[in-house]
Amino acid sequence: NESTSLYLLPPLLLKYREHHPKIKIEVFRNISERMPNEVLERNLDFGFLSFDPQHPSLQSFEVFKDELVLVVSPRHKLAKKKGVTVKELGEESFIAHNVKTPARARIFELFAQNRTPLNISIELATLETIKEFVMLNAGIAILPRLAVRDLLHAGKLVEVPVKGLKIEKTLRIIYRREQSLSHAARSFLQMVKELRPELE
Repeated sequence: NESTSLYLLPPLLLKYREHHPKIKIEVFRNISERMPNEVLERNLDFGFLSFDPQHPSLQSFEVFKDELVLVVSPRHKLAKKKGVTVKELGEESFIAHNVKTPARARIFELFAQNRTPLNISIELATLETIKEFVMLNAGIAILPRLAVRDLLHAGKLVEVPVKGLKIEKTLRIIYRREQSLSHAARSFLQMVKELRPELE
């Protein structure tokens, strides 16, 4: 997915290149449901997924646990609040990703359970564009923490806790049984295992 490609893979791939500068790396984005077959058919060595495909010829382990957070501009009226309820968000304008994902569906469910409208005023194709619009105070957004943590630290965005919002995304790496992996692939896998604590 986009947040994996933009924020998680670069440090992993750069570290791998330090030790294996002559190995060519190719990264593809694909629909999650297709990835297990791509790995099984040896079109890919690895896939990064938010679920365990539970296939007897595949193995996987957790790489990173992310969660969705509400972010606003420092100039937004909610920026100084210690927390809000879903009901309070019924009057706000949201900027949303136009890709249909399980996380998006769970956000809609949360608002429906609270009998609160989710007012999406702008839908955009990338997380980067969404963040820019939120920083311009054009609306608020619920985004993966991984995608916004640098902007939160820099004070360009503010996280506002939402009562009842607990949507976690567990990122896993999937691969064929280790005996079928190349030496280069086994090296990458070992590096990911060693770097997991640093990714948090």
